[in-house]
Amino acid sequence: MNINTKLLFVCPSFSSSIQSDLNILRKHFDVRVAHYQGKKRMLKFLVETLKGVLWADVTFSWFADVHAFVAVLFSKMFRKKSIVVVGGYEVAKVLEIGGI
Repeated sequence: MNINTKLLFVCPSFSSSIQSDLNILRKHFDVRVAHYQGKKRMLKFLVETLKGVLWADVTFSWFADVHAFVAVLFSKMFRKKSIVVVGGYEVAKVLEIGGI
């Protein structure tokens, strides 16, 4: 992949680690952002993500949550590649829910 590769960056916030990744990716790819801002703005996010997936070659989602599900679903529908970065509760060791 190179600067000609179009990447849709999907995120729920702009924490320092997410912003750092975004800055790095912008140096190497043509990047657009779909920012998930919660259920009250879901329709806006769905439209933004759909347009972004149609434009992009690949989606890059931070955290495995509803926003990543939407990006991966649209990516699969249009045969685009998708990447999901996991971190936080989706990889936490919680004994009460059967964590190893």
